[in-house]
Amino acid sequence: MTALKAYSVLEKDEYTGDIYFAPRAIVAAKAGANEYGDGELSYIQCRRAPWADAFAGKGVPAKVAVDHGWHFECHGCGIHIDSDLEEEHRLPVDGIVGTMHGAVYCCARCKWKHMKREARRKQEEAAAIEDFKAIVHARFPDADFADDESEFRGHHAYVTRADRSDFWHRGQVIVAFRFPGMKIGPAHFRLESHHRIGPPIAGYTCCNGDRAAFEAYAKSTKGSRVMADRPILFSGPMIRALLDGRKTQTRRVIKPQPFASGYYDGEIEINVIPANDQYPKAFRFNARAVGGGAILEEVFEPRINAGDRLWARETWQGLSFGDYQPTKSSLCEVRYAATDPCADLDAEARGYPWRPSIFMPRWASRLTLIVTDVRVEQLQDISEADAIAEGAKQYSSSTKLSRAFNPDWKGVYCEGYAELWNAINGPGSWEANPWIACYSFRVIKQNIDQIEKAAA
Repeated sequence: MTALKAYSVLEKDEYTGDIYFAPRAIVAAKAGANEYGDGELSYIQCRRAPWADAFAGKGVPAKVAVDHGWHFECHGCGIHIDSDLEEEHRLPVDGIVGTMHGAVYCCARCKWKHMKREARRKQEEAAAIEDFKAIVHARFPDADFADDESEFRGHHAYVTRADRSDFWHRGQVIVAFRFPGMKIGPAHFRLESHHRIGPPIAGYTCCNGDRAAFEAYAKSTKGSRVMADRPILFSGPMIRALLDGRKTQTRRVIKPQPFASGYYDGEIEINVIPANDQYPKAFRFNARAVGGGAILEEVFEPRINAGDRLWARETWQGLSFGDYQPTKSSLCEVRYAATDPCADLDAEARGYPWRPSIFMPRWASRLTLIVTDVRVEQLQDISEADAIAEGAKQYSSSTKLSRAFNPDWKGVYCEGYAELWNAINGPGSWEANPWIACYSFRVIKQNIDQIEKAAA
């Protein structure tokens, strides 16, 4: 049997390549040309690499290759690995981990961190698949999940983590399930990856040949969209308006704004995409591209939809029984800054500090909002009736008199709401006239979980 020899095969322009083991140079050159030169021998160069002969059938250690002029990119942190590794990154060349045909790491610690991150990624992907299974099960209680299918036709998830963050973004999630009348392949519930304003939209897909069967199955199950429970922040004055029954609407700025890049001419038109038993109401924005070109389109699906329940978060503090000291335990007396008679005193005089609304847990909330309608409009389109429903107060009479003949005067409560909006969102925020989502709701003066217990 002819002994295998090592050959260095490099692409001539970019000098990317590998070590090939072959009985003759022409065999190694053809293999390298197929990989790096589109099959053309003239695109690559092939030279003997006797220093690598001893690694035939084993894999060439990356640290040995670095000693002979090769360089790599760390599979974990991405730094450039070459003979200057110690000088540039204070890492010894002898500490390089991996072989030329596999993943190469700058050090053993980097490999450990990468493996740990990959293990966490797999956990997050598995959790994403389970979350989507729960959504499908709520819509199709008798769905037969295709757990035994290949990745091409079965479940799949792709998640990424932001640098220096523990937040994992679900870029793609697909759950496969079989249904009655299926002939070609399973249906999929998938997170779409194309660009939209707001959160990505998930939807159901199936093979064209199974469409009629799937639509019949969907109709027969008579499922409905899964409603959600979400927290929502309110300031002290708005909490008091909710308690007084003066507030049944709230407006939130759409982020990012439609066509935020600014590459459009004229006005932005908006059309409503009606809700159905699978998808909530959505809104389509249209505008003409700069220079009178194509019609641009962006779709916004509100994160909050009709039927969802919102539990209000407000500034608060939990006090232990007996000594009335701040505690994080749910077995406590909850004080609310919006209605506490001692709210205006300093923390020392009051005996306890306030905790920001963002840290209010679900069990401490005292107000639940049932969303009844969602619409999208520009901020300054608010009517006098809407301003009253927002809990706004009348504008001062002196200002009203001084602006009585102003053609832009919108009404006593609208001007009061404009003042409130600027106070909350900063000077000029009303004048910016952003697109907003307007949520209408009815108020239940009870904790969201207590409502469920009462219903049971």
